[in-house]
Amino acid sequence: MWGIELDLSTPLTALGMENTGVFFNYSWLDSEIDDEFGSRRFNDQSDYVFNIGFIHDIPTWGAAFGATYRKQGDAFGRIVGEEVTTSYGADLEVFVEKRFGDRFVLRLTGGNLLNANKDEVFNKFDTAADQRARDFAEYEVETEEAGPVFQLVGRMTF
Repeated sequence: MWGIELDLSTPLTALGMENTGVFFNYSWLDSEIDDEFGSRRFNDQSDYVFNIGFIHDIPTWGAAFGATYRKQGDAFGRIVGEEVTTSYGADLEVFVEKRFGDRFVLRLTGGNLLNANKDEVFNKFDTAADQRARDFAEYEVETEEAGPVFQLVGRMTF
């Protein structure tokens, strides 16, 4: 297995925005396994994961807000009798929070704002010989989708 990860997290002080920070992360992953059906990556390993976002603090209000966007590449898995390709939709999460004193924070988060979905394609075979010959026993497509999720959380430190 091998890959590259780029990671950046920095305040924007140099641009005159000392209360704003940005972050970026990109991971590219690769691997290789040779099985009786040929070469593939490790089962269910996405080829990339990407995150980008920002956080802005408003000290005079005792508040902050921010957003994160996340996307990952397709994943493939293979065992005898079944091969599955999984595709993931993008995700967007935003938050706003208010501090009350030194110990309590109230945070409102909106997640899955892009209605991310997960699609899985299943290729099924009766035997290993059928799998090598691409003689399908069954082909199935499964899609999952959920709407936005909103959470209100209070957090207190002791």
